[in-house]
Amino acid sequence: MTRALAEAALNARVRRFVFASSVAVYGAASVAGEAFREDSPVAPHPDNVYAQSKRAAEEILLSDGAALEPVVVRFPLVYGAGVKGNMATLMRLAASGLPLPLAGIDNRRSFINIPNCVDFLLTAACHPNAGGRILLATDREDVTTPDLIRAIAREFGKTGGKPARLFSVPPRFLRAMCSLLGQRARFEKLAGSFQIDPAASCALLGWSPKVSLAEGIAQMCAEHKCARGAGGRDALCGVQTM
Repeated sequence: MTRALAEAALNARVRRFVFASSVAVYGAASVAGEAFREDSPVAPHPDNVYAQSKRAAEEILLSDGAALEPVVVRFPLVYGAGVKGNMATLMRLAASGLPLPLAGIDNRRSFINIPNCVDFLLTAACHPNAGGRILLATDREDVTTPDLIRAIAREFGKTGGKPARLFSVPPRFLRAMCSLLGQRARFEKLAGSFQIDPAASCALLGWSPKVSLAEGIAQMCAEHKCARGAGGRDALCGVQTM
């Protein structure tokens, strides 16, 4: 599919092909205190089909698409209106008001909100320094899972939502319990670190995030509440329901 699309773009005399890839090509987690960068080695055998497909597409574009001036942008989890997956799970946990044994988790994770993601893609499409590059983009504000849950709960709390109720259980016990329940991989996505350092890409393009992490979370929660208030009729709020 990627090769066919690239060939079609070439035939249409498209000058630059910007591909939205994923930091999943680096693996499932980063080492504590060590963020992935543009030149960090990718995982030799990505652990899921999604990462495998992204890496294969990158290789096609970077090896065969020189005439297209390819640009590969590796994004972390993108959050905002209609978010699903892990962020949607965190939103449900934060909104539940249930006691959660996550206060002892001291990880760091990188994210990017939709406005910043779009702005970076537009910059990469036009900037003279971007051609042929592998680039990274984040909100440039890494956050722990407990702090992320607290931030989401605060936004829901502004309209009567329940406050976050976190207590501490040693992560090794949580990890062991999740392993016994066959949920080790899910726990690692929640409690593990995945840090990205986009400093070189930002300097190369002269780019900085326009929307902060706090602003992005506030927008996401407001859109989520709007969608739920509309009974899932996303056309009324301009967002996609989950």
